[in-house]
Amino acid sequence: VMAYIAFNYAKGFHKEVADIIAKLERLDAKGAKRLARRSLMAGNRIIQRYAKNLAPKRTGKLKRRGIVILDLRGKPGTVSRTTSTAPRAKLDIAPDSKWYYPAIVEFGVKKGPRQFAGRRFMRGAFGNRKQDAMMTIIETFNAGFEAELAKKK
Repeated sequence: VMAYIAFNYAKGFHKEVADIIAKLERLDAKGAKRLARRSLMAGNRIIQRYAKNLAPKRTGKLKRRGIVILDLRGKPGTVSRTTSTAPRAKLDIAPDSKWYYPAIVEFGVKKGPRQFAGRRFMRGAFGNRKQDAMMTIIETFNAGFEAELAKKK
């Protein structure tokens, strides 16, 4: 089983991504997954920190607990992580509520008496920091590759 890293919006990093995939083939499945998770977590932390800086602070809950890094389930042998807004339970939002505060802040309200434009803090964080996140993923992967290769032997 080989772990693949799916890089969205990896413009300008095709050579680096090809090198990472070639290096992953040299590792065993467990080591490849461990290194991929560590690298993706480092890249997502860049976006998470910036999103927290951009998030509006009314009560502070969105900044403190509302922006998290999630593991995504995919095909067996794949590793995926994303920076997202927290689930309802973590933000103390009732499961049956039709309102989800992070989405309201991000996208705004288009209908009803209290209309307002969204703040786009998550989109702004990703758009402004995706190059930094990719560089961090590549640097973290390259730094940990030799250690993982030594564990294999």
